[in-house]
Amino acid sequence: MPAKTAKQLEHLARLNSSPAAIAARFSLGHPAHNKSPRLLVNCNFCGKPISLTLFQINRTKKHFCDPDCRNQGRESQATNRAVALYNSGLKLREVASQLGYTTSTVSSLIYKSKLKRIHPRVGYGRCAVKAVLPKSCELCGYTRTVDIAHILPVRIGGKFSITNCYALCPNCHHLFDHNLLTQNEQDKLKEIHASRIQ
Repeated sequence: MPAKTAKQLEHLARLNSSPAAIAARFSLGHPAHNKSPRLLVNCNFCGKPISLTLFQINRTKKHFCDPDCRNQGRESQATNRAVALYNSGLKLREVASQLGYTTSTVSSLIYKSKLKRIHPRVGYGRCAVKAVLPKSCELCGYTRTVDIAHILPVRIGGKFSITNCYALCPNCHHLFDHNLLTQNEQDKLKEIHASRIQ
């Protein structure tokens, strides 16, 4: 079937918006989607009010204001179930079989929940650490570019965790990696590290 021209699309839009076309849809049992009444419902994750049609409300039990809330809501439900089962004494493999997930998925859900208790905005990995670290260099305050500097380098087993990373500008990162920081700068980083461990 050939693609419709702009003129044909405009003609179809005019026909579909006419009162006769809307009446025909009602007689066939199809609601006019733009004319159906809307109700305010709260988002199941963040609680923000959203306007939905009756059809949308009746279609699902849970309603979310945007895809991010939907994904976070689903993930938090799965995390809560996995953590509850794990805390009841089941092994990871048993929890995974009960929930229908893989063992690695269950272990990552449980790991993320432990991190979120310590640092609320953290998942895991580089992005999670970057979300928690300051957006400026922790030594000089430079804001244009900020690197993640590892205390224990990744090549010898260092992890992407908040207790093993600093936010440093490229210059301070180079000085830190080559042990060229002044004593005051080293003391400042030690204080920062001590506050993150607590």
